[in-house]
Amino acid sequence: MQMLIVDDEPIIRNGIKQSIDWSKADISQVYTAGSGTEALQIMEREDIAVLITDIRMDDMSGIDLIEQVREKNQEIRIILMTAYDEFEYAQKGLRLKVDDFLVKPVEEDQLLELVIGFAREKRECENHENLSRLMQRVVGSHESKRLNRLMRHLIYRTEPVEDTVARIQDIYNYREEQNMQAVVFYPRAEMPGDSEEEYLVYALQDFCTNNIDLCEQGITFLDNQERIVIAFFCEDRKKTEKSTEISEFLNLLNSEFHIAQKVAVGSVIKGFSELAISYHEALLLMENVSPAYVEDILEDAGTKIKTRLFWDVFGEVRNRVLNDAGDDQAVYRAFETFSRMMDSYDLSLLYVRRCSFDFALAAYYGWVINHRGRQAKNIQEYTEAISTADKQEVLEITRSFLENLYNIQEADVHEVVENAKKYIQEHLAEKLSVSSLAQMHYVTPAYFSRLFKKAEGMGCNEYIGRMRMDKASYLLRETGLKTGDIALKTGYDDKNYFSITFKKFTGLSPTSYRAKYRNESES
Repeated sequence: MQMLIVDDEPIIRNGIKQSIDWSKADISQVYTAGSGTEALQIMEREDIAVLITDIRMDDMSGIDLIEQVREKNQEIRIILMTAYDEFEYAQKGLRLKVDDFLVKPVEEDQLLELVIGFAREKRECENHENLSRLMQRVVGSHESKRLNRLMRHLIYRTEPVEDTVARIQDIYNYREEQNMQAVVFYPRAEMPGDSEEEYLVYALQDFCTNNIDLCEQGITFLDNQERIVIAFFCEDRKKTEKSTEISEFLNLLNSEFHIAQKVAVGSVIKGFSELAISYHEALLLMENVSPAYVEDILEDAGTKIKTRLFWDVFGEVRNRVLNDAGDDQAVYRAFETFSRMMDSYDLSLLYVRRCSFDFALAAYYGWVINHRGRQAKNIQEYTEAISTADKQEVLEITRSFLENLYNIQEADVHEVVENAKKYIQEHLAEKLSVSSLAQMHYVTPAYFSRLFKKAEGMGCNEYIGRMRMDKASYLLRETGLKTGDIALKTGYDDKNYFSITFKKFTGLSPTSYRAKYRNESES
């Protein structure tokens, strides 16, 4: 933000400018003017967000200056200074929507606090406006369908790419050169059927929208084969590097939905114009996606092959610990695999200590990340303990370290989950996501999802759906609201998706459910 200080006394205006650290209030530039005329000239060429002006000046009073400023700018924040604490000036200032009054000599701390408050309000207003635009783009039926069509144009090249990119940039304000990579997946239900398939596509697209698009991490859309595609935004990564964010999101998806998924990730490309390249690379991989984690260990390989195999498999185990560090059971299973490896390979004590330390460090790092930097068991104590231990003792110390690391108090789990449930129940009409709920509790989405499932026996997304269906059922029974209105009150912008979801949960369409209840009441 830029600020302008107006006073006909140089010592006052320069003193205010130089005696306060304005960077604390997000002020990037401070201008000064010795008169109202000079102030107006500055404001013609600069974008001034905060105006501090004296009332009594020779060529133009502060009131006259504010009147002219307000004719052109209703958003500027204004502080009026005066050595004359007079009611008449206060009245005029109020009519002109002056934000505050300060009596000379101005208290520096008081002035700084006022401007800090202006900056905070400006940020909140901008965030609200950005969120409103984002919500309109993401959940507004017309806008989401239009964006879906534009993204299909990009991957199928059904219109000139330059024209499509220009429209996306102009309408939705995305950066033309945004780095991204395509993630393509098509979920399959355990019991395939048209209604189940249709529900899954709706549910997963909604889940991706809430946890990707609304977090401004990418764009979710459907291709012509009804596969879900995410243009995942990324920065500063090599063409072949897989996004950690993508891995975390897929883990979260697996945690929330009990379905088999076929997933392929294209390479990193620069700009919307190249999205088709990443998308078609992903399609080529769709028929040949290999597992990311190998648990089977070959024990009869030659020494060199065996050593190379050990480090390959150990690397996979360690990476899985990093990815699943929020899931204590997954980490324990990985540790058991690791322990079997120690028995299967004739490693020196030095290697056993090194690998155990790497494993423990991966778990420790993942735990800290999932808990947003909370205190954990001191890794230094663990290091000192294994430095004098034999092979078997190293494994026992490592197991103990993990158990202490994941010794989560049940009361803590209960508090997090209960707070989340209360928030969900009070905000069913709003867009709810595992990502946003996790952020409120300062944990990662994957960790929050596992905590919730551990406490409630179901995924957080399933719980949200059940609460919405309970409320929808009540509204259908007890009110005369239209189905579309009930859908909105329970967080569904798409009436068709609401109807499909309701039928999946109750076995009846909303209309049939209401009719059945009324018939029972009348009989």
